[in-house]
Amino acid sequence: MSRFCPICGRTNVKFIEGLCIECYKKQNPLVKELPELIEINVCTNCGSVLYRSRWLRRGNIVQKIITDSIKFSGKISEVRISEIDFEERGIQSIKIIVKGRASELIDEDYEEEYEVKVKVIHNVCPTCRSIILGKEKAIIQIRSITGSLDKEIVNTIKQIAYSVLAKSEDVQRGAIIDIEEHDYGIDIKTSNNTIAKSIALAIHRVLPSKLIESRKLVGIDRSGKPITKSNISIQIALFKRGDIIRIDRRKIYYVLSTSKQNIVMENLETHEIEKITLNELFRKEVEKIPSKYYCLDVKQEEKLYIVYEGKKIFLSKDFEKFDKVKLVEVEGNLYVVKNDVCLE
Repeated sequence: MSRFCPICGRTNVKFIEGLCIECYKKQNPLVKELPELIEINVCTNCGSVLYRSRWLRRGNIVQKIITDSIKFSGKISEVRISEIDFEERGIQSIKIIVKGRASELIDEDYEEEYEVKVKVIHNVCPTCRSIILGKEKAIIQIRSITGSLDKEIVNTIKQIAYSVLAKSEDVQRGAIIDIEEHDYGIDIKTSNNTIAKSIALAIHRVLPSKLIESRKLVGIDRSGKPITKSNISIQIALFKRGDIIRIDRRKIYYVLSTSKQNIVMENLETHEIEKITLNELFRKEVEKIPSKYYCLDVKQEEKLYIVYEGKKIFLSKDFEKFDKVKLVEVEGNLYVVKNDVCLE
């Protein structure tokens, strides 16, 4: 006696749990339960969407909100939703296409269509509210330990900041309220503590620096949660080969090489090579000194010497291998550099 489907009577077909495949699909839909209504909170200013207590760029977040609200059954491979009118303030119906299979015994995925009601709620996200009110929640203060930042470094810092915003999953349009440039550094004011921390860390990773963060309680919100304001200080130690620096108002050094961990320098008084870590450097008083460089021929009579403005400057025997040496004028004083080549 041949088997038959108890619902439709089909015979000579594949059965799953005693039913033909078509009847099994009807008895076991891919969607187990649909919500009566799905609410989607949208910021009218930046278009971001509220998802799990966070305001995020729209992207695929709307689909996540909808799929999280649906209880599925079986193995789901794809969910597609029809377009939502985010300007509509009433309730609207959208179509949902679910692709998958109710059982592993079914050979191929198939699609089912459903309808769900959606209500778009217009709101203003905290970031935009802070921007509208002109309130910053965090400030990043970037300074150089030598007292000033050149234009190139300022532009690099701005590029890093906006790059972080572009990559952020959080709401970021307008998160930077203001960028203030000063003779002594740059201040970045933001309406979002998390984004401020991300920007600061990105700057710290790219530039040799020290980062210090502090928070200040500025109030309590309506729900009783504390409102804090972050202050992030970044001290930058940016030097290049050939820079002249004075440390602790005494020793004068010629910078030979730099890295994110340390600086290698020549003591211009003793010609000794010294290495100092950035952590050590941040604990000292550092001054970058303007200087002039001259590339002069090494001459020899009874002793080695160079000539600067008609005056002989004698060299030690250590300079016998040099054809030329670098002379540095610092605050009216002359120093010969031993550990850097003269390329002129």
